[in-house]
Amino acid sequence: VFLMLSVVSPGSPLLFAATVADQPVPVCLFEAGEYRDVGVTVTPDDLDQVVARFQVSTEPVRVNTEHRNGPLDPLGEVVALFHKGGKLYGAIVFSAGIHQHIKARDAGKFSVGFAAHDDGGFVLDHVAVTATPRVPGTGFLNPVQVAETLAKFSATGQLTPAMMEPASRLLSAPGRENSALTSVLFSDGSNGSVSADVLALLEAMPVVQPRGAAIPAARFSLPGAGGARTGEPVYAVTPQIKSLAERHGVDPTKLAANLKGAAHGWQH
Repeated sequence: VFLMLSVVSPGSPLLFAATVADQPVPVCLFEAGEYRDVGVTVTPDDLDQVVARFQVSTEPVRVNTEHRNGPLDPLGEVVALFHKGGKLYGAIVFSAGIHQHIKARDAGKFSVGFAAHDDGGFVLDHVAVTATPRVPGTGFLNPVQVAETLAKFSATGQLTPAMMEPASRLLSAPGRENSALTSVLFSDGSNGSVSADVLALLEAMPVVQPRGAAIPAARFSLPGAGGARTGEPVYAVTPQIKSLAERHGVDPTKLAANLKGAAHGWQH
């Protein structure tokens, strides 16, 4: 089981890496510490283990764009790694053209993607060039956190049994081979996290399955507006759910229609 953790050390410098023809210059990639927003603590001993695993691994550590494996990736490769004083340093090599382009664009900072290993500790999965200090919400929930989250929203009636499995998949860490999925590019051009948006969606959900009671229809009445009969129920979704639906390319009107049909079915 792998858990992706993508963070940026507060002390990470701007990109100053050597070209292929030059001696690589080590840069600070990460700093040990407690990262409460993703529920992970990385110790100096963890960093020693990261270095040890890097040294015996035959797999290249790629440098990608914004934690994604896009058509222009890899931009470069990590060729050396060492730990000193609670900080993880790496030597990164780009092609001359890419390196000059990154410097000319003043393109942000380095961000690391760690994978939690079954044997404990972490391995360095990849390094990313990122324009933001931290990719929001890239930390997925661990199995215990997923179970607690599902139990919480199930108890409040905001999560039905049919929603359990897909919600669990979206909240859980992807496999290492799918590490590009830790951050996604939405249709509005913004970067975000599937897990963060799923949590926001669950928070915004109305009670859809109250315990020991009939399900109330998600409806209100309009006084004859738009051709509707007086008192005719009008089904709708909340503004928060409408926004999240549009962000993920879901038609809010179809979602409202599904809620209408579900409400009628639950009341029988």
